[in-house]
Amino acid sequence: MNKNITSELATILLQKKELELREKELKEIIKSEMECCNEAKYEDDCLKIAYIPESEAMTFDTKGFQKENPEAYKLFLKPTKKAAYLRVSVV
Repeated sequence: MNKNITSELATILLQKKELELREKELKEIIKSEMECCNEAKYEDDCLKIAYIPESEAMTFDTKGFQKENPEAYKLFLKPTKKAAYLRVSVV
């Protein structure tokens, strides 16, 4: 394995992690400001932001259904092919 390539990948992954953390912080600040000012939309030359308020949705409890109805659950299982991929962790 080429050490330069893996080292560059590690550097990029660390930078990405830092950027994602900063992105999360900035989004939280913007969300708080939009909630405070009761704004639903913001737009400028670079960004369009829409505030989506908290809501409730119905979801299907697959694990619960499988536990309560194992035979019916098996009837609807189907094989799917998954593409090869890399799992990379920064240590």
